[in-house]
Amino acid sequence: MINIKRFREYCLELVTETNTGSSARINHLVLGVKEEHLMKKLRDAAGICLCVNFPDAQAEGVEDAPSDKQQVFFFVCEKTSPGTFNDEEELLHYEKLQEVMLLLRDKIRNAANDCLNFIPEESFRIEWEYQIFGGFNGLSMGVTFKNYD
Repeated sequence: MINIKRFREYCLELVTETNTGSSARINHLVLGVKEEHLMKKLRDAAGICLCVNFPDAQAEGVEDAPSDKQQVFFFVCEKTSPGTFNDEEELLHYEKLQEVMLLLRDKIRNAANDCLNFIPEESFRIEWEYQIFGGFNGLSMGVTFKNYD
């Protein structure tokens, strides 16, 4: 199972790398156990937020070749009130968040770092999100990580 302190460090590194390559910046990193936990931590955070759940683990393999798969969801979102934007402004808002999410996905894909002790599998499902966490819009991405030791 992924050590959650090391996973937080990994997420902080992702934020730094993503902010370096994007015109839009991630302003907050929020980690939590469940959606309700993330919602309480977010409250009315301003700017773009990267919300990440702690990785769940599923043990696989046999005794002499064990492995774990961890499911993680990344949310790139920003607080907005319904009706705040006209159609064009809303499209530009989502485009900005999409840019951040795609850059984040590419950083995760290319983060082959042996000291992490886990690697992403090639399955990245990205979905649009509306009014999650009590009023945030953006995108979510499901990623499965696998321990390889």
